[in-house]
Amino acid sequence: MCLSPIEIPPTQLSLPQVKSDAIKPLPAPPIPTNVESKTNTTDSIQSTKT
Repeated sequence: MCLSPIEIPPTQLSLPQVKSDAIKPLPAPPIPTNVESKTNTTDSIQSTKT
């Protein structure tokens, strides 16, 4: 009985932790890069239009 509940939490915790770690670093860099790229593009367009 002690093994069942102990085996369940670590497996569930390991899964979300691994997923979060793999998802966090991936979307983290692309998000700021996209925002900067969008801002630069908007600035360039506004400057050219003006």
